[in-house]
Amino acid sequence: MVKPLLFLTSIHLVLTVLIIKLIKSLETKRGLFLLFMSLSFISILILYLFNDSIFLGGDMLFHKARIEGLALAFKNYDLNPKINYSFLNGLGYASSTFYSDIFFIIPALLSLIGFTTSQSYIAFIFLLTFATFYISYYSRVIIDPTSSTNRRNSIIFSIFYTLAANRLIDVYFH
Repeated sequence: MVKPLLFLTSIHLVLTVLIIKLIKSLETKRGLFLLFMSLSFISILILYLFNDSIFLGGDMLFHKARIEGLALAFKNYDLNPKINYSFLNGLGYASSTFYSDIFFIIPALLSLIGFTTSQSYIAFIFLLTFATFYISYYSRVIIDPTSSTNRRNSIIFSIFYTLAANRLIDVYFH
Protein backbone atom coordinates (compact mmCIF):
# COMPACT_ATOMS: atom_id res chain seq x y z
CA MET A 1 0.00 0.00 0.00
CA VAL A 2 1.32 3.40 -1.00
CA LYS A 3 1.56 5.83 1.87
CA PRO A 4 -0.65 8.89 1.33
CA LEU A 5 2.08 11.41 2.05
CA LEU A 6 4.42 9.81 -0.49
CA PHE A 7 1.64 9.72 -3.05
CA LEU A 8 0.70 13.37 -2.48
CA THR A 9 4.34 14.44 -2.61
CA SER A 10 4.82 12.69 -5.94
CA ILE A 11 1.67 14.38 -7.29
CA HIS A 12 3.04 17.72 -6.10
CA LEU A 13 6.36 17.12 -7.89
CA VAL A 14 4.62 16.13 -11.11
CA LEU A 15 2.43 19.24 -10.93
CA THR A 16 5.44 21.46 -10.28
CA VAL A 17 7.21 20.12 -13.37
CA LEU A 18 3.98 20.52 -15.32
CA ILE A 19 3.63 24.16 -14.22
CA ILE A 20 7.22 24.92 -15.27
CA LYS A 21 6.51 23.49 -18.71
CA LEU A 22 3.17 25.31 -18.89
CA ILE A 23 4.69 28.71 -18.28
CA LYS A 24 6.29 28.38 -21.70
CA SER A 25 3.03 27.36 -23.37
CA LEU A 26 0.64 29.89 -21.86
CA GLU A 27 -0.15 31.33 -25.27
CA THR A 28 -2.64 28.51 -25.76
CA LYS A 29 -5.97 28.08 -23.99
CA ARG A 30 -4.91 24.54 -23.08
CA GLY A 31 -1.81 25.83 -21.29
CA LEU A 32 -3.87 28.39 -19.39
CA PHE A 33 -6.44 25.74 -18.46
CA LEU A 34 -3.74 23.38 -17.16
CA LEU A 35 -2.01 26.16 -15.21
CA PHE A 36 -5.21 27.21 -13.46
CA MET A 37 -6.21 23.58 -12.87
CA SER A 38 -2.80 22.82 -11.35
CA LEU A 39 -2.81 25.88 -9.10
CA SER A 40 -6.35 25.10 -7.94
CA PHE A 41 -5.35 21.54 -7.12
CA ILE A 42 -2.22 22.67 -5.27
CA SER A 43 -4.20 25.16 -3.18
CA ILE A 44 -6.61 22.38 -2.16
CA LEU A 45 -3.74 19.96 -1.63
CA ILE A 46 -1.95 22.28 0.75
CA LEU A 47 -4.96 23.30 2.79
CA TYR A 48 -7.04 20.13 3.02
CA LEU A 49 -5.32 16.99 1.90
CA PHE A 50 -2.18 17.41 4.00
CA ASN A 51 -4.29 18.04 7.10
CA ASP A 52 -6.62 15.01 6.63
CA SER A 53 -9.53 17.13 7.80
CA ILE A 54 -11.61 20.18 7.09
CA PHE A 55 -11.19 23.15 9.37
CA LEU A 56 -14.40 23.39 11.37
CA GLY A 57 -14.28 27.06 12.19
CA GLY A 58 -16.75 29.74 11.37
CA ASP A 59 -19.91 28.45 9.75
CA MET A 60 -18.57 25.13 8.46
CA LEU A 61 -20.94 22.92 10.45
CA PHE A 62 -23.87 25.07 9.31
CA HIS A 63 -22.83 24.77 5.66
CA LYS A 64 -22.24 21.02 5.93
CA ALA A 65 -25.73 20.62 7.36
CA ARG A 66 -27.11 22.69 4.49
CA ILE A 67 -25.38 20.44 1.95
CA GLU A 68 -26.62 17.29 3.69
CA GLY A 69 -30.16 18.66 3.90
CA LEU A 70 -30.20 19.68 0.25
CA ALA A 71 -28.88 16.25 -0.79
CA LEU A 72 -31.57 14.59 1.34
CA ALA A 73 -34.24 16.79 -0.25
CA PHE A 74 -33.01 15.91 -3.75
CA LYS A 75 -33.00 12.23 -2.80
CA ASN A 76 -36.66 12.61 -1.82
CA TYR A 77 -37.47 14.41 -5.12
CA ASP A 78 -37.91 17.80 -3.44
CA LEU A 79 -36.12 20.12 -5.86
CA ASN A 80 -36.97 23.33 -4.01
CA PRO A 81 -36.87 22.56 -0.29
CA LYS A 82 -37.89 25.26 2.14
CA ILE A 83 -37.23 23.27 5.32
CA ASN A 84 -33.83 21.66 5.86
CA TYR A 85 -34.35 18.62 8.08
CA SER A 86 -30.65 18.19 8.89
CA PHE A 87 -31.01 20.85 11.58
CA LEU A 88 -32.38 20.61 15.13
CA ASN A 89 -32.35 16.82 15.42
CA GLY A 90 -34.56 16.32 12.40
CA LEU A 91 -37.11 19.01 13.24
CA GLY A 92 -35.75 21.25 10.52
CA TYR A 93 -34.84 24.85 9.94
CA ALA A 94 -35.97 27.15 7.13
CA SER A 95 -32.44 28.11 6.13
CA SER A 96 -33.39 28.14 2.43
CA THR A 97 -35.76 31.00 3.15
CA PHE A 98 -32.91 33.18 4.39
CA TYR A 99 -29.88 31.82 2.47
CA SER A 100 -30.03 30.74 -1.15
CA ASP A 101 -29.12 27.12 -1.87
CA ILE A 102 -28.04 27.75 -5.46
CA PHE A 103 -24.34 27.43 -4.68
CA PHE A 104 -24.84 24.22 -2.73
CA ILE A 105 -26.52 22.37 -5.59
CA ILE A 106 -23.18 21.09 -6.92
CA PRO A 107 -21.93 19.65 -3.59
CA ALA A 108 -25.40 18.20 -2.90
CA LEU A 109 -25.39 16.43 -6.26
CA LEU A 110 -21.88 15.13 -5.58
CA SER A 111 -23.15 13.81 -2.24
CA LEU A 112 -25.94 12.02 -4.05
CA ILE A 113 -23.57 10.19 -6.38
CA GLY A 114 -21.54 8.80 -3.51
CA PHE A 115 -19.13 11.40 -2.20
CA THR A 116 -19.13 12.20 1.48
CA THR A 117 -20.22 15.69 2.48
CA SER A 118 -16.62 16.67 3.18
CA GLN A 119 -15.40 15.33 -0.17
CA SER A 120 -18.17 17.11 -2.04
CA TYR A 121 -17.37 20.34 -0.20
CA ILE A 122 -13.67 20.05 -1.10
CA ALA A 123 -14.57 19.37 -4.75
CA PHE A 124 -16.85 22.40 -4.70
CA ILE A 125 -14.09 24.62 -3.27
CA PHE A 126 -11.80 23.30 -6.01
CA LEU A 127 -14.35 24.28 -8.68
CA LEU A 128 -14.83 27.71 -7.09
CA THR A 129 -11.08 28.31 -7.02
CA PHE A 130 -10.73 27.22 -10.64
CA ALA A 131 -13.63 29.47 -11.68
CA THR A 132 -12.08 32.38 -9.75
CA PHE A 133 -8.84 31.95 -11.71
CA TYR A 134 -10.69 32.12 -15.01
CA ILE A 135 -13.08 34.93 -14.09
CA SER A 136 -10.31 37.12 -12.70
CA TYR A 137 -8.15 36.38 -15.76
CA TYR A 138 -10.85 37.35 -18.25
CA SER A 139 -11.89 40.36 -16.16
CA ARG A 140 -8.34 41.69 -16.46
CA VAL A 141 -8.26 40.91 -20.21
CA ILE A 142 -11.43 42.97 -20.72
CA ILE A 143 -9.93 46.01 -18.91
CA ASP A 144 -7.13 46.54 -21.45
CA PRO A 145 -7.58 44.37 -24.55
CA THR A 146 -5.10 46.31 -26.71
CA SER A 147 -2.02 46.00 -24.49
CA SER A 148 0.81 43.82 -25.80
CA THR A 149 1.52 42.50 -22.29
CA ASN A 150 -2.15 41.97 -21.53
CA ARG A 151 -2.07 38.16 -21.40
CA ARG A 152 0.93 37.99 -19.08
CA ASN A 153 -0.43 40.74 -16.81
CA SER A 154 -3.82 39.02 -16.71
CA ILE A 155 -2.23 35.73 -15.65
CA ILE A 156 -0.23 37.47 -12.92
CA PHE A 157 -3.33 39.35 -11.73
CA SER A 158 -5.37 36.15 -11.68
CA ILE A 159 -2.76 34.29 -9.64
CA PHE A 160 -2.32 37.15 -7.16
CA TYR A 161 -6.06 37.67 -6.73
CA THR A 162 -7.03 34.02 -6.40
CA LEU A 163 -4.17 33.11 -4.08
CA ALA A 164 -4.40 36.28 -1.96
CA ALA A 165 -4.29 35.54 1.75
CA ASN A 166 -7.56 37.31 2.62
CA ARG A 167 -9.46 35.44 -0.11
CA LEU A 168 -8.01 32.07 0.92
CA ILE A 169 -8.86 32.69 4.56
CA ASP A 170 -12.43 33.68 3.68
CA VAL A 171 -12.96 30.69 1.40
CA TYR A 172 -11.24 27.98 3.42
CA PHE A 173 -11.96 29.03 6.99
CA HIS A 174 -15.31 30.86 6.95
